Amino acid sequence: MIGIAAAWLIWSILNGVIAGQKGRSGVGVFLLSLVLSPVLGSLYILAVPTIAKPAAGTPEAKAADQDRKDKALGYAIIGGIVLVVVLVSRIQGCR
Repeated sequence: MIGIAAAWLIWSILNGVIAGQKGRSGVGVFLLSLVLSPVLGSLYILAVPTIAKPAAGTPEAKAADQDRKDKALGYAIIGGIVLVVVLVSRIQGCR
């Protein structure tokens, strides 16, 4: 059972990495694969085309970099909120 769970997790991570290399949301595809199925994540990766990256130094590239930074900040905030909720629930569970 642990082997299946480990394979599921590893395959989901690989799907996320490959999606990120194709210009797609690696986190989104990872979560899709983890929650639904790594097979569906792989099919999604095969079905969608690669998004071309803008040339460095262009306004489009700068906008894309800012968008990535904004998304990273958003993920960090959500992760922090989840961490606080988990810690508070564990503290309250100890009482």
